[in-house]
Amino acid sequence: MNRSTINSRATARTRRRLGSAALAGAAALGVLVVAPSLSSAIGAGSVVELQVAGEGAVPDDASAAVLNIGAARASANGYVVAWPCGEDRPEAASVNYRPGAATSNSTVVALGDDGSVCLWSSASADLVVDVNAAYPAGSELVSFTPTRLLDTRDDEPVVPPTPPGPTPPGNGRFATLPPGSALPSAAQCAARVRPAAENRPENAVANATSGTGANDRYPRVDGDFTGTTDEILQWAACKWGIDEDIVRAQVVRESYWKQSTLGDFNGDPSTCSPYFGIGNYPPQYTGDSQHNGQCPESFGLAQVRWLYHQEGFEDANSIGSSAYNVDYTYAVWRDCYEGNLTWLNDVEGRGDYRAGDVEGCLGVWFAGRWYTAGAVEYISVVRGHLADRPWERADF
Repeated sequence: MNRSTINSRATARTRRRLGSAALAGAAALGVLVVAPSLSSAIGAGSVVELQVAGEGAVPDDASAAVLNIGAARASANGYVVAWPCGEDRPEAASVNYRPGAATSNSTVVALGDDGSVCLWSSASADLVVDVNAAYPAGSELVSFTPTRLLDTRDDEPVVPPTPPGPTPPGNGRFATLPPGSALPSAAQCAARVRPAAENRPENAVANATSGTGANDRYPRVDGDFTGTTDEILQWAACKWGIDEDIVRAQVVRESYWKQSTLGDFNGDPSTCSPYFGIGNYPPQYTGDSQHNGQCPESFGLAQVRWLYHQEGFEDANSIGSSAYNVDYTYAVWRDCYEGNLTWLNDVEGRGDYRAGDVEGCLGVWFAGRWYTAGAVEYISVVRGHLADRPWERADF
């Protein structure tokens, strides 16, 4: 940890916002404490102790808050971790950043006993933190007008990153295409996929199986591709205009790149697909339990869930074809990303669903809701895999 001292430019207003106890604790630990009036970048390895409870519309007894964390003018590729002060720093990133670009992300963070959140940055960067919702003790999420808690910049505002432009033909990597973009065809993407070695030989049969045709909800979904697991993920990323590394990271979270993975077991026969009924199923991963008297609801690389996506199971496509499984998954993601799922504003969630939110739509795949606590936790896990890039390790 960087043993920085309390910034000498802290004003009386800064001390009122942070409180004497927080300042005393920070001084004892040697961490850097900042507040909205400060204008210094956070040093690599430094910790920011930020008071949240009682700030703006955040209740004094809040147990957690929804923070939008922005980073800009980073000195190197890196990430920020947010966690409740007084606890050990977790490994999962809250926002990733890179030099020359401003990035931001919304995340739910539990508050420490004194209502504070700690922020750690792996590289030097300016940070901006807003709070726009909180969980009062024993209550549901309460949203309100955002309050700025921290801004270390001295001149320019942090703005959301400009969506990457279309990936050029040839051997360029596949990046996220903005809403409204013309998407390449399955054949065009097949021609652009870069050769990649197979690290999941157990997927061989499903990887060599194309889908059997379009489904009723998404006629563009056909699973018409075969290749190695990574090549299939590239193809789906290209076809639906989503960054290929985001696809890789999400599929790590869902199945660790194993098409045979079964998930979301339960004992209710009404949730079972016609392909896997109530029975006895082995553990699916290290630490998992035996599933006796249950059936799986979710299948394959991206864990397509039968109960909510039955159109993806015509001819058992999402089970038998790796390409179809991810083709369908990212059709759903693109539908969300284009802003078509307006019903998300009428159900539990943050209530500000809109087009163009890459991570929000990842969360919808897991939770079926917009930035609920479960969705935010899921996004954080995917972000962690995106930062760690386990698919590049020899032991993956």
